[in-house]
Amino acid sequence: MKKVLSLLALPLALASCSVFGVPNGDVTGTISNAPTNQGTIRLAVLGVSFGGISNTSVNQIAVTPGSGGVYSISLPQNPSDGGYEVIAYADTNNDGQYESGEPRTQSNGKTLVYTSSNLVGTFTGLSKGWNLVQNGQIVKSGTPFNGYDLSF
Repeated sequence: MKKVLSLLALPLALASCSVFGVPNGDVTGTISNAPTNQGTIRLAVLGVSFGGISNTSVNQIAVTPGSGGVYSISLPQNPSDGGYEVIAYADTNNDGQYESGEPRTQSNGKTLVYTSSNLVGTFTGLSKGWNLVQNGQIVKSGTPFNGYDLSF
């Protein structure tokens, strides 16, 4: 009977994670080399600038990564068109918001680009919705984006 119960519990345990033990979410990865004793490590989705045009639609997420630096976040449901970067930062003043000067992860060369227009995609190659661009190349269209690893 115990074997049957443990086999029934397995799907419930996996429901909170993917088959390989990585949390489910729009963006998943790991955070490495996080500073210690400088504040809680949190995540933020920051707007990035393209050609001097800055995306000011910023969503910051007060989520602390799990054990081993594994994290999973959901992207905004109705973002403004533009580029975004997921970062981890040490919240040195514990206000739950990333501020310039707080220790943050280095750029990993990845940008999440959102477009609500099919017309934009015709000229850029981007698909409507979320796209992952790495080093200027479209890598993937549509979530999830796994392996979005961050390092301080």
